[in-house]
Amino acid sequence: MTRPRRALTFSNVVACLALFIALGGASYAAFKLPKNSVGAKQLKKNAVTGAKVKDGSLQARDFKAGQLPAGPAGAVGPRGPAGPPGATGPAGSSSTGGEVAPTFLPHARIARLNTNQPVTSGGAQNVIFDTVVEDTAGMADLPAHPSSLRAPRDGLYFVAGELLWNGIKGNGRMGGAIVGMKDAAATEPLNFRSVDTYQGVQSGLNYLAQPLSEVIRLKAGQNVKLIAYQATGETNQLIGEASSTWLEATYLGP
Repeated sequence: MTRPRRALTFSNVVACLALFIALGGASYAAFKLPKNSVGAKQLKKNAVTGAKVKDGSLQARDFKAGQLPAGPAGAVGPRGPAGPPGATGPAGSSSTGGEVAPTFLPHARIARLNTNQPVTSGGAQNVIFDTVVEDTAGMADLPAHPSSLRAPRDGLYFVAGELLWNGIKGNGRMGGAIVGMKDAAATEPLNFRSVDTYQGVQSGLNYLAQPLSEVIRLKAGQNVKLIAYQATGETNQLIGEASSTWLEATYLGP
């Protein structure tokens, strides 16, 4: 019996070659993939794990916002040097409010400037003043009390005055005193030593100036006044002109 002869035909060769390529094509593709040919579509879901990521290769921008926890605050650094001064700013506008009144110590000065005042012999007389030279605290009230100054607050006061006589007549003593008074009318004296000045004179003396001064403690509402006295047997005159007979008081402090 004759065995059938196997003939090697072209179709058999092509079929065998196709089968070989089909079976070995996967291994071939694994080693021959072109560069940059694998992307997100070629990767399976969850295919890339932490074990396959190189340590230290990821950066902060590779994570979504809020995924990386913030670290603790660092220590405060040393203070830097002071910067250069800034430029001078523009001048501010002037205030439109009212002006602040200056503060003055209580002080007043009264004087007799218009006419002479006659002083009779043998008794003391209040000097009558007709002009307020200065008054910063309402210490003078000549229409109501022409002989005295009123203390506006408790404390020490420097009180000064001067008697200026003109054309002395007769022989004897002339002078006066500064005294403190309890009331505005200057009728009730305070219990303290009066400042006084007296001296002997002779007729024919043209002018006689007698200054007085003292530091006196007064309470608010108390007064000081200037009195004149002469015992020459004649009526003599206190000069009533500029820089003549005057009285002043200045508050020094508590």
